[in-house]
Amino acid sequence: MADPIVSAYSKNLLSITHKIGAEEAIAYLLLDLFGDKETMPKSVVDYLASFHTIEKKTIQESVKEDVKEMVKDEESGEEKEVVKTITKMVDKEIEVDTNALLELIGAEADLVEKITKLLDKKDSFSLIAGEDLFNHPRAENIAKLLGLIERFTAFKLLIIPSRTNTLGVSLICDLDDATGNFSLGYNVKGDFTLSSLGKGDLDMPALNQQEGTFTSMNKRVVPTNAALPFKGYCLNDIANAVGLEAEWTIDYTLYLPSEKGFKKEKFDSLPNRFENDGTENRGYALELQTFTCKDEVEPILSFTCKEGDVVYRANPVHQFSAFTNKAHQLSEAGALYASPALLEAKGLHDGAVVTVENDAGAKLVIAIKEEKMIDGLIAYLPTFDTKIDTAPFFKEGYRFAHVVIKGVEHV
Repeated sequence: MADPIVSAYSKNLLSITHKIGAEEAIAYLLLDLFGDKETMPKSVVDYLASFHTIEKKTIQESVKEDVKEMVKDEESGEEKEVVKTITKMVDKEIEVDTNALLELIGAEADLVEKITKLLDKKDSFSLIAGEDLFNHPRAENIAKLLGLIERFTAFKLLIIPSRTNTLGVSLICDLDDATGNFSLGYNVKGDFTLSSLGKGDLDMPALNQQEGTFTSMNKRVVPTNAALPFKGYCLNDIANAVGLEAEWTIDYTLYLPSEKGFKKEKFDSLPNRFENDGTENRGYALELQTFTCKDEVEPILSFTCKEGDVVYRANPVHQFSAFTNKAHQLSEAGALYASPALLEAKGLHDGAVVTVENDAGAKLVIAIKEEKMIDGLIAYLPTFDTKIDTAPFFKEGYRFAHVVIKGVEHV
């Protein structure tokens, strides 16, 4: 998905639009371009080398050449030697390193050259990994590759969780790989739904109505206090109903598992402030854990993309979730947000009604809205509007889905 807004930020910014599913190949390319081949596992170095082929290519090069010629002076009639510099084109044979990873990604052949120019006088690098990676069908192998990138390149790696406390939940909960026959949803649709949006089977307090902790993306256990009252049940009431005994939810803060990096600290002892110089003094940072690294990674698995329409799961820049849409200042109806290029290709207009359908038979009738902040033949489906059920189109978790988009004819 191309982003013309980001691309126009700066001449020193390189924005690359890649093929769908190419994230695994991109991780390998980063290792290839930035990895220390001297310390990297030999098996990985050899695999990266397998993508390179050296080919001889004939190019034309301009060269300057001095040519002597005799010139006759018209007045004196004398001849004298004059040296002239001329430019001519000559054939030159060079060796070209072709990297097959660029073709797998869908990048232009001169990408490495462009990156090399941007690297001039740069000495620190950051890699931000988000939901596109850990919802990818090859997420496990990509995670291993990110580990290699952090160890054998100069990149500092930051993983952005998909929700407020996704990181904290992942540290204390084990989920089944396969969905069972009955699902319990917390702020998402399930057979039985616990929701702080007011439309579930059992109401729950929102984040600003709870006392407790969440784990931020910079790996800090941060306290949150209730800003608004909530006159209903909370998770602690459910815990007590099934046999656990605690007066308050915050009583569990002390028992967060130390083997996952949590500290044995009571909720009321956690600091919750920023210092005058901006230093964060909230909660505590997770303790570093020591692990034995395994360097075995798998080869790239071909990710075949079907021909046809593609939708991406995302929200507009001013909407983050269903909670922002609850605010009356931002409340709006969601739509299928399509690039101007897609609207033109489909012969559709802003506000038209379309159907979105996939191979499994999931079908959605929805208004289409022009989105000038994206480019390419693509659209995205939002999650901030709970009236739009996007889940059937993204059952595999990956944020891209192949669909058929058709305009609705009015009779």
